Amino acid sequence: MFQAPDLMLLNKTDLLPYLDFDVQQCLDYARQVNPHIKIIQLSAKTADSMKEWYDWLKAQSAKAQSTKASEQAFV
Repeated sequence: MFQAPDLMLLNKTDLLPYLDFDVQQCLDYARQVNPHIKIIQLSAKTADSMKEWYDWLKAQSAKAQSTKASEQAFV
């Protein structure tokens, strides 16, 4: 699950004070499987983390469009 993706979203971080969940262990396990994975911790209650995810999505979209344009140039 963590080997192929470029991004991991850890969602609902606003609930962490109420849960028995080791965030650092989760991140460490994901990075053991995929050292290059980008991890964004999200909470819908804070705009900061949502902006980081949105920025990542925009960058990926731009990269995909650039790749598509390059491929069409060779057709």
